Amino acid sequence: RGGSGDKTLFYCIIGGVIFVFGLFLFVVVNSTGSDPESVGSLAGNGSDTAPKFRRLGPPDEAAALSPEPVPRQEAEPEREQAPPPEEITEPEPVEPVVVREPQPAVPPEVIPSSSEPVKKPPLPAAREVRNTVFSMLVTGRLGPEKIAVGDIRTWSRIGYFLQHEAAEQHWLEFPNPSRVPVIKKEGEKKKAEGKGKKFPDGYPSLASRKKPGHRLVIHVSTSFDGDIEFSGTKTGSKYSCRLDCSLEERKGNSFQSIMSFSVKTKTTPAKVTTSEDGDPGLLREVYSTALEELCLELLGMKPFKS
Repeated sequence: RGGSGDKTLFYCIIGGVIFVFGLFLFVVVNSTGSDPESVGSLAGNGSDTAPKFRRLGPPDEAAALSPEPVPRQEAEPEREQAPPPEEITEPEPVEPVVVREPQPAVPPEVIPSSSEPVKKPPLPAAREVRNTVFSMLVTGRLGPEKIAVGDIRTWSRIGYFLQHEAAEQHWLEFPNPSRVPVIKKEGEKKKAEGKGKKFPDGYPSLASRKKPGHRLVIHVSTSFDGDIEFSGTKTGSKYSCRLDCSLEERKGNSFQSIMSFSVKTKTTPAKVTTSEDGDPGLLREVYSTALEELCLELLGMKPFKS
């Protein structure tokens, strides 16, 4: 058994040497381009007895060397083709300009459209807010006595005229705030009872009443002009009254006169006056007659007429 183990080891060594030698030849051939002379000399030194062949002439050095690897060239970007050159056209011959006579302009024919846009009605114009409030100032005398500023006969008569007789209704702002500033016709008081209405429709607001739009100024002058005698007997007396009036309109915080006029009246009551200053009742009567004449004058004046 010991002899067979030595032989196996010997063969393994010989096989390993041969494998290493063959690997060495393979490497040398690949690195030197497999030179026939060197291969032949290496083969002659060994125990190989195979016939050796020699080439008639040495190959070119360029053929003996292994081809060098060609570097990979990157693809060049495609160049944009230049536009073809523009063709130069020869100028056309200039024709002579013919001036034509101007023709009369014909207006274009207007064809009415079948569906016309719907026109919206115009908005109503803003209505002007009118101030219909009046104030009044009364001065003067009834004979020797000075007339009261808040004379009830004067204020009630002018207030009734403004509210019921004038074509354009106005309202008189009374000086006494505790007094109802509305003059009602006969029978209106009964109709208004039960409805809880203190003022009629259309009565101005509190702001309008604080700043009246107009003012009527009246200066009163009454006098006793003596008795009427017939055949030495006194049969009556003569009285006269003059009202100097000014109709004013508000301008800012004050009033400016827009019209001035006078009213004169005379009465001849069939009553003998014993006082030199005249009878107070007859003086009041002639004053009342003058107020009626004043209302007739105001009917034809602005802002009372329509």
